[in-house]
Amino acid sequence: RGTVHDETSWMLGGVAGHAGVFSTAEDLGRFCAAIIPTRCHPLFEKDWLDKAFANQTAHLGENRCLGWIAYRERREGNIIGHTGFTGTSLWIDTVSGEYVVLLTNRVHPTRKNYTLFPIRRQGFKTVFGVEIMV
Repeated sequence: RGTVHDETSWMLGGVAGHAGVFSTAEDLGRFCAAIIPTRCHPLFEKDWLDKAFANQTAHLGENRCLGWIAYRERREGNIIGHTGFTGTSLWIDTVSGEYVVLLTNRVHPTRKNYTLFPIRRQGFKTVFGVEIMV
């Protein structure tokens, strides 16, 4: 069991929907593979995933799905993902099936450690061929 680093989650007793997911890169890779619509895992039907990955905030000028940020500036593909305060990132191209799981500790040794950001952007550009501002 891990310890939540986010102060808001800590004030809620460490249990909150926005923080405190503890996992391994291997298990997160399994999760990514399970939710890629073209690979349809028995737990998730393609229709449900298509709805979950649809832009829910277009009327606000945002690109947000259910729990995900959507990056749709690519001719082919639909990249969804999310970043975490401590430097974690998970991005999935729901069409090609490519995904990136990045687990780091950006807040060590200090919260003002921003050296990871350009490395993270370059990694996503290498995998997806586009620069994602994360």
